Amino acid sequence: MDELSFLKKRATEKAQACEAIEEVLLIFQAERREPDDWERACLESGIGALFRGAYVQACVFAAKALTPLHERTVVARPSEFDSLDLKALARAFSAAQAERLKSFPHLGPIVFAEDLKPAA
Repeated sequence: MDELSFLKKRATEKAQACEAIEEVLLIFQAERREPDDWERACLESGIGALFRGAYVQACVFAAKALTPLHERTVVARPSEFDSLDLKALARAFSAAQAERLKSFPHLGPIVFAEDLKPAA
């Protein structure tokens, strides 16, 4: 595969990942509710994968966020994640969506230029 074809494939993967995550966020906005622990964990992981350029993985996490209750496991979440509400997740998604296309996934830490937690 030549470089141009490869980059087009990556751009398509990113677009699909953005569409999948946005669809989940829109569902919660339409239902006018905050995501539960399972949904929040999946969204955080999906947005993190999008930031890292792991676009296919981001799609998987977005789909997992919509897992029916009876098919889920219990998610233990540290209390510091309680402040990542739907608005904070949407801001993180917007920031990830705006990131430049990554040719390959980055598996290191994600450094945010702004605080994504809601103002006190």
